[in-house]
Amino acid sequence: MGTHKGENVIWIQFPNDKQLINHLRTKVKARWSCSEKCWYVPDRKNYRELFQISDWSVSKEVLAKIHVVNQEEFEKYVNMMYLKGYSENTIRTYSLEFAQLLYILKSVSVQSLSPEKLQSYFLYCIKELKLSENQIHSRINAVKFYFEQVLHKEKMFLIFHDPKSRFNYLNI
Repeated sequence: MGTHKGENVIWIQFPNDKQLINHLRTKVKARWSCSEKCWYVPDRKNYRELFQISDWSVSKEVLAKIHVVNQEEFEKYVNMMYLKGYSENTIRTYSLEFAQLLYILKSVSVQSLSPEKLQSYFLYCIKELKLSENQIHSRINAVKFYFEQVLHKEKMFLIFHDPKSRFNYLNI
């Protein structure tokens, strides 16, 4: 699951199979993403049921992967999105993206992150994880939400896109 062209989607990956592709196109109405090189459908209840994906909520499994140092911050994060009236899809996407940062931090408090550490994290996502531009933007927006809406810090992030290279400059 993730985002594509600003929409929450379910990514579908499988070995190349013409019969399955035909089924996806005609019966499931899946679409091909040239940028992601993957099939996808909108993240909707009917597709979740079709692919046997349970509705997401902040579960014990997600919290168990986050070090106790950051669990309270994660809960504040999710609660703030509910208070601000975010959709279930946005809450799920942002929570999972924010959780990725918290998993990497382990016992380091997310509140203690400096702009340099955040910049290093996003460069790691770009260079090492090789996340797509949409995934990077989704992850940045999720982290931005925490610092700007939960911690009430001033605007922190700017990204300038350079068509010759994916990201020319990241300033935090």
